Amino acid sequence: MSIFSSGTKRNLLIALLVALFMAGCQKHTNTEFISINDPIIALTHVRVIDGTGDSSKEEQTIIIESGRITSIGPTSEIAIPAFATSLDLSGHTAIPGLVGMHEHLFYTTDGGKRDVTVAESFARLYLASGVTTIRTAGTLDLEKDEATKRSIDMEQRF
Repeated sequence: MSIFSSGTKRNLLIALLVALFMAGCQKHTNTEFISINDPIIALTHVRVIDGTGDSSKEEQTIIIESGRITSIGPTSEIAIPAFATSLDLSGHTAIPGLVGMHEHLFYTTDGGKRDVTVAESFARLYLASGVTTIRTAGTLDLEKDEATKRSIDMEQRF
């Protein structure tokens, strides 16, 4: 016979998983997620969905300079700068950043009795999922959310 009820075991397991998740997220910096940090990058042979409702465009090249897209066009017509790092993305698709319209930088646990703020981790997870803009649907700590925004704005751009 166990000294813990099945509900207690479940809660302990959830708490352990959340703790491991949070510990893993807090160790990462943006540089750990960036495999190419060159000033000019050319993404070639990529399918582009531009978000306007037009059909996708095949065989496109995207030029990124200092972290900003400077040109997009047919691979056969775009001049790739001499010092660009070029990636052949045949079979891949580029889409605009997603806008999350109902986001939180916290989660609720213990049957709604406890809220946990994880602003830095959640912001990184949204970005890793393609969400580049979020609209909060409620906050526990507006000042902390604003500090997270300022921190993101101040991070070094490549």
